[in-house]
Amino acid sequence: MPEQRLLGVYADSHAAVQAVERLRGRGLVRLESFSPLPDAVLESALGSRPSSVRAFTLAGGLLGCVSGLGLAIRTSLEWPLMTGGKPIVSMPAFLLIGYETTILFGALATLLGFLLLARLPRRPPPFYDPRFSADHFGVLVSPGSPEEAQLARELLSAGAVEVRLA
Repeated sequence: MPEQRLLGVYADSHAAVQAVERLRGRGLVRLESFSPLPDAVLESALGSRPSSVRAFTLAGGLLGCVSGLGLAIRTSLEWPLMTGGKPIVSMPAFLLIGYETTILFGALATLLGFLLLARLPRRPPPFYDPRFSADHFGVLVSPGSPEEAQLARELLSAGAVEVRLA
């Protein structure tokens, strides 16, 4: 049997933030929010941490730099062209290739990280209310214990327009 969850619908972000703070004060940590626009106050009330997409960007950039420099060095060592006594491996000329592959691999890794961490593409959950994309905010509570009536009263007292089982 799927887990019972409560969904509170709020007309403004202040009421949603108040509900999240009350629920977190009760020790509930499995909370989710839905909002029509990014709200830093709501995210901080939920205890959100910074995205780890930047780790993908760093890894992609480092891999790109090493790959670009490695490709240029390996190619010049395989087919050496002696030109006027210049060295075969000339780093100033290869830095441009390393820079370009750093940018390319970093951008591709950022896109991949975003898609993986955002779990895209995906369908909205069945309880998703279209008002969350327009002008309302939602707070989803996964209680983990049969205290639904008390949680519903808590959500309503925080200013919920509607509370329903999800």
